Amino acid sequence: MKSIILFNLFLLLFACPVWKCVELPTGICALWTNDLILVNSQDCPEETSCSILQLKIQRVWQMEGKLLCEKQKVPTYSESVNCGVRNIWSKHVQEHPIRCHWDINCELMNEKHRKCVCATDGNSYCSIAEGDQELDYYNTNCEFLSYEENYYWHLYIELFPLLNNLDKCFRDRFEEFELLNYLNITQKSI
Repeated sequence: MKSIILFNLFLLLFACPVWKCVELPTGICALWTNDLILVNSQDCPEETSCSILQLKIQRVWQMEGKLLCEKQKVPTYSESVNCGVRNIWSKHVQEHPIRCHWDINCELMNEKHRKCVCATDGNSYCSIAEGDQELDYYNTNCEFLSYEENYYWHLYIELFPLLNNLDKCFRDRFEEFELLNYLNITQKSI
């Protein structure tokens, strides 16, 4: 009985937070606790925006807090990384999105693991690696892409697990999702 209680407590500690779109005071992008993220259903004031990357960073350092609308500071360029690399170690060919509970569920054939990342729908998904099928276009064309296009692809790689079943409210609220939508590389996911 004691082990069942401990196991359930363990699962609760590693459960993904619930995301909700609600009306918050003007200028606040999101409020969060360990198990709940409230995203403002209202737009930020003019010339400000919300950053999902900032939210991810702040949640690492704070169990609860708030993210404010800020002047846009997302960089718009990046050099290509691992251009043309094909991930021959993937066990999960053409199976994305892959639901997971832990990194071990995202194992590659060389016994390395991708990250298992919580998404906005309350589930966890395996991240993608530069060589996965979802990135065939990038791997084939990366040497010809502009710095701006490379940056969009890097956002796609970083945010891929969050794109699964992404609610319109969250997609419209965070500037990185707007950038990805603009480039149209996430049409299948969003």
